[in-house]
Amino acid sequence: VFNIGPLFYDYTNCIISEEYPVIDAIFNKTFQNWYIIGRGSRYDRLTNNQIGDTQQALDYLNRNSFKHALSDSSMSTTLFDEIIKLKSREIKNYLRSQVENDKFSNLIKDFNTKFNRGCITLSELNTLLFNQYNIDFASFVEKWYNTQSLPKFKISGVALTQIEDSQDSKTKYQISFIISNDSNTDGVIYCNTIGYAKYFHIPGNSSFEINLLANSKPNYLYINTNLSENYPNE
Repeated sequence: VFNIGPLFYDYTNCIISEEYPVIDAIFNKTFQNWYIIGRGSRYDRLTNNQIGDTQQALDYLNRNSFKHALSDSSMSTTLFDEIIKLKSREIKNYLRSQVENDKFSNLIKDFNTKFNRGCITLSELNTLLFNQYNIDFASFVEKWYNTQSLPKFKISGVALTQIEDSQDSKTKYQISFIISNDSNTDGVIYCNTIGYAKYFHIPGNSSFEINLLANSKPNYLYINTNLSENYPNE
């Protein structure tokens, strides 16, 4: 028996899950769009209508789970499409926070090479991600599907420190700040400054000091709190 279903869609992989049937479409959408989304919304400004749609979707997800959204017959098509985009982005953000930038493209290639035009179970996918990248994707998906709230971040203690590197006699600069997640829900933030860009996974009810090192004096610090209660999120 051969499954030729994936040949008729705009993606070529198939993930089987009875518990999370939507994961197939969402995960493939994530892999399709990671080049675009990965740059961060700083490079992709939204129109007023798009901002309104996104905020409406965030407000919905701060009260309802994704599981509930999939069965909500009263939801408009526009709102549903926006929620799909956000939940796809949430998977992308989480994976980017778990895998170094230079290895993330390898993750994409591994997935497409090993399972091109074929079907795997979510359990097999989780095994691949855990064995090669130490990612417990199954635990993430359970929260991603059932959580009925968004993270809430607080940023404080932003500072810039000049550092003299004794090894190469060059001056470097360190940007530091404290990020606190004042909620029970895990989240991911994206940070960008001169010569540095990284995603950080911030568990619920936790605080971290983040230090970003730059070779030249930064003239900006960009932080995107992504799917969160924070508005605006950048």
